[in-house]
Amino acid sequence: MSQLAGPQVSDHLASNSQLCSIVAVAVVFYRAPSPLQIGHVLDISWEDVRRNLLSMPELFGSFDLPEDYYSEVHICHRVRNLLSQPDSLVNLPKWHAFVARWCLRSNANYDARDIFYANDFWAHHLCRSRPSQDLWDALRRSPVPCRLNSHAMLPSVIEWLETVDVDDCRELISIYRNCYRQRLAALAAGQSVNLVGFTSVSIGLSNLL
Repeated sequence: MSQLAGPQVSDHLASNSQLCSIVAVAVVFYRAPSPLQIGHVLDISWEDVRRNLLSMPELFGSFDLPEDYYSEVHICHRVRNLLSQPDSLVNLPKWHAFVARWCLRSNANYDARDIFYANDFWAHHLCRSRPSQDLWDALRRSPVPCRLNSHAMLPSVIEWLETVDVDDCRELISIYRNCYRQRLAALAAGQSVNLVGFTSVSIGLSNLL
């Protein structure tokens, strides 16, 4: 398969904003997403995802092209390295923030693969994002961080929040520290803590403090 030079890749992506968004999501995902999953993140059909990807087969290198909605989308290392450069067309922290907000949303329309990914990797994307009001709002509205399976991620999230000195961050730090302390106390006592029932972080605060 022929390879495009770096400027040609950038020019191709710059001329197709939807393809650029699709590639950005595929690059920042911790695990290779499917066309269906990328479509869920961007709110477009998986057919549009696949059609756009197939318009530029050079993106895949030696990897297989996606054949159906559950195929894994692997962007080749050369393109990944190109898009990881500071002057890249794709702003990776921006797309990590975009995927973090999607993970925190807990949409009722998510399928099982989306739910497992969101629960496992919301903190991975959050901690690679630039702090913003949109992220504070997403964290405050989301039950995901206070769920039991998120507790091990809270120290890294707290550390990320501590880089910004604003009221929203201080409140979230207090909430997450209490969640984590409850978890540690329960583990020390050989008990389990069930915080899954929280419908929002704001409701959780009154139960934790």
